[in-house]
Amino acid sequence: MKQVNLSIVIPAYNESRNIKKNILEVDRWVKRNNKYPFEIIVVNDGSTDDTKSILNKIKSILKNLKVIHHDTNFGRGKAIRTGFENALGKYIICLDADLSYAPKHISILLQPLINNAADITLASAHHPKGRMINVPFGRRMLSKFGNKLLAQGFDKKIFTSTCSVRGFKKEVIENLELMSSDKDLHLEVIQKAQLLGYKIQEIPSVLNWRDKKRRAPEKNTKANNLKATKLQNTILSHLVFNYVSNPGILLILPIILLSLSSITGVSLLISNVLFKLQNTNDTIIATIRSTLIDGQITAGLTFFSIIALIIFIIFYFLSFQNKYNFDLTYKLLMRMNARIKKIENNRK
Repeated sequence: MKQVNLSIVIPAYNESRNIKKNILEVDRWVKRNNKYPFEIIVVNDGSTDDTKSILNKIKSILKNLKVIHHDTNFGRGKAIRTGFENALGKYIICLDADLSYAPKHISILLQPLINNAADITLASAHHPKGRMINVPFGRRMLSKFGNKLLAQGFDKKIFTSTCSVRGFKKEVIENLELMSSDKDLHLEVIQKAQLLGYKIQEIPSVLNWRDKKRRAPEKNTKANNLKATKLQNTILSHLVFNYVSNPGILLILPIILLSLSSITGVSLLISNVLFKLQNTNDTIIATIRSTLIDGQITAGLTFFSIIALIIFIIFYFLSFQNKYNFDLTYKLLMRMNARIKKIENNRK
């Protein structure tokens, strides 16, 4: 079997317009700038255009190109995982099929892995030294806000967690046991890598949308609706990830608001009771009763706020307990998995 030091994994879905040009560009760049034996793995994730036939033709030209076809569209995460499973290199670099991150990022992401400065490297356009070119303002702001929100779920500050352009040591990928099939894979990698103590390094990078048709608004209403649905699903899944990885992010705000509401309501009721006691001859019980009758709305809202506050506090502590149990279980399973692999390797 041919020795391979570097595997370049490229997931592709309906990329017929640029896939040939981009793969040839990657191949030329690597041959000029890389001294290691390499392979390019393109995973066609059930494309409905001509991507499959184009890839099969390119395969006959490039001997170091490996093409894998999914019969249906599983999602970017599954395509990347398929690339990982078929990679032979000691180091793996993931690129986007549209080359929105230019091939020069290969060496930038690779070098810290070779020097053992990192186990995983992340291309980061949101890094203070990173840049975005030709990205629409709305998309840029949405991405920046989303990444800031997601950063709250990690132990170490990560400027860009949603980008698929990354570098990995093969042994690290084998130890993570990844499960996600869509864009959540990017978050899963960081979460599990941090749990196992792997070194993650962000690399300031340049995101350049060089495909003009990608920047232009879609005229097809159906296509726009489909993209909107996918975006909503992505946002929802990312919020769920944030809740699981750091429950305090989503629960602390309602806890604060309910606490303020409860304190305000109780204060108003107490002040009304004290006022009536000073200005009437009623007993304390009669005064409290009349205050609750006169302030039914205030009393009702206060009671609701207190009950809701108790529920949210319970959820808050239960969520952190669940997170602790997940982290502990995952670490134990990974240790068992490592021992099983060691036993299997010794038998071979």
